[in-house]
Amino acid sequence: MNVAFRPDAGDESEPPIAVQAGVDDAAVTVSSPHRPVLAWVERCMNRWWSTTAVGDSSMRPAVHSRVDPEAVERIAAVVRADPEPVSLYLAASGLRRRVGESLFVWAPQRRLAYEYDRARHCVVLVGEALADVQKETARIVRVLVTDQLEANGWTVMHAACVTGPAGATLIPGVKGAGKTTASILAAQLPERRLLAHDLCLVRASCDTIRVLAAPTPLRIGMGLVAALGWGPSLTRALRAGTSLHPFLDEQVAAALREGRYQRLDSGDRELKLELFPRELTALFDVGTVSSADVSAVLMPLSASGYSASSDPLAELASHVIWGPATGYPNFLDLPAPPPPAQRRQTQDVLERLAALPTRTVAFEFDIDRDRAILAAALRGLDQPAAERTVHRGS
Repeated sequence: MNVAFRPDAGDESEPPIAVQAGVDDAAVTVSSPHRPVLAWVERCMNRWWSTTAVGDSSMRPAVHSRVDPEAVERIAAVVRADPEPVSLYLAASGLRRRVGESLFVWAPQRRLAYEYDRARHCVVLVGEALADVQKETARIVRVLVTDQLEANGWTVMHAACVTGPAGATLIPGVKGAGKTTASILAAQLPERRLLAHDLCLVRASCDTIRVLAAPTPLRIGMGLVAALGWGPSLTRALRAGTSLHPFLDEQVAAALREGRYQRLDSGDRELKLELFPRELTALFDVGTVSSADVSAVLMPLSASGYSASSDPLAELASHVIWGPATGYPNFLDLPAPPPPAQRRQTQDVLERLAALPTRTVAFEFDIDRDRAILAAALRGLDQPAAERTVHRGS
């Protein structure tokens, strides 16, 4: 029962086109009659993961996306006939209904609807507005590729990562510990490159621990923009007509154009700037990479009183994340790997990481002092025989 996907219902001037997005041994085919949808997927994935134009949109798993208000209403009608409440991502709510091999989901707040055919492993996404379809298509692609990677032995970690002369340094930490700041400051040091600022994937092989970037744009508040000295460059770029994030909040864009770099809030939410690798390199000379071998671990401690576990293995395990536990419930019932605690590959990689040279640093949230603390810690970790030590700023 397919009520959403009608190949003859789109804009006839733009026939469906497709790209394959993925990394390592995982990929998803994405098709749409709207080129901006695929352009957004490419922008979200590229440099971290690859996107390649393909002529066959039937390869599985697949996501078919379109702007089609009538299809949204068709799915809504199916769901309303026998609705089941369901939690969507980021605390949103919706309704769903299963009919045979198909699962239909209606998200009225987000003006989106979904049809998932489990037998064909295909998600059809329809929406009322192009921007909503663009953003949700990229999110579903990330989920589908990540699920495959986890099934193939990769583990997602709440960690930043930078590369250097001796290999990659993993920087796990809780929210507010300083991962993003540390990774940016480290990437500005000689011979360092940014791999991840918040999320990455790790997997152990025979003789290495490989780390992959996760395709999440850098999100930083205006206070950090000012502290890093990035404000003037962003102001000049916007005034010259440079296109940053297409969904950048207009309050942020206006502040940057006017040369105002103070913190911005909307209700209880801080408004942030989002940057992709190409902007980081072009505007701030921050080099990026997409994969590397891990050689060391740096543990940042936040000023909020977070106390790291004295057991390195337990501390690392606390930074392993899994979609349903982080506000991304599997509302489409997509095939997913078991929780990380039930995967032997996750235990293996954590044990290997715990055996690497490790340093713990306490940042002071003073850019110059933190840069010096970080540079000293990374120099120590670059040593071939570096021992696990504690290095704190004073």
